[in-house]
Amino acid sequence: MAFVAGTAVAGGACGRRGAVVCGRRRAVVCMAGTAAENRAARVELVDKVRGRLEASEMVLCAPMDGMTVAQMNELKGSVPEGTTVMCVKNTLMRRAVDDGTPEAASSWTAVESMTSNSNMWFFVESDVKGTVDAFKKFLKNNKRDHGIKGGVVEGQLYDTTGIEAIAKLPSKQELYQKIAVLLNVLPAKVGRAINAVPSKVVRSIKLATVPDDAPDS
Repeated sequence: MAFVAGTAVAGGACGRRGAVVCGRRRAVVCMAGTAAENRAARVELVDKVRGRLEASEMVLCAPMDGMTVAQMNELKGSVPEGTTVMCVKNTLMRRAVDDGTPEAASSWTAVESMTSNSNMWFFVESDVKGTVDAFKKFLKNNKRDHGIKGGVVEGQLYDTTGIEAIAKLPSKQELYQKIAVLLNVLPAKVGRAINAVPSKVVRSIKLATVPDDAPDS
């Protein structure tokens, strides 16, 4: 991509971006990328989003109005491992969702209903609870009122209340830990039960072989 330095002209196309105030005139650095370069960048981003969708269990959407670069970097660093936060234009998000395959149509089409205004997207692989909790903490620390707009799980669109309810469910990791504990406890209980069987059988045989008129011991 080529960079062209020049002087901005009031109302000129170049003057709308990358302007640096210098006295009464603005020195501007214009990104003069070719149409082919811009198209290639969009295709690359759409492919990246599709890859995130394929790996995700849930996709969350939240407004990004007024977000600074520093705040976005803070948020990206606060979410759990396996969660990716991205800023994606609505048109590119719709293109990533609608790739023409039945799988995409059934899984993520509902995302399109949230593609209005400026959004940031959370691609959550597993830890929904950790992601929602991290975002809540970020909102509190930065005094922001723009919470989660909604989310999609297994093709179903959920509003803020629905996402809150899902976030209260145990995560996969928590379920795995509970299963592991049960698997460790179960053999011990089975072992005790098996060990108790022979003694019970012996007592039953002994009682069965004692004559009815035998004196009690």
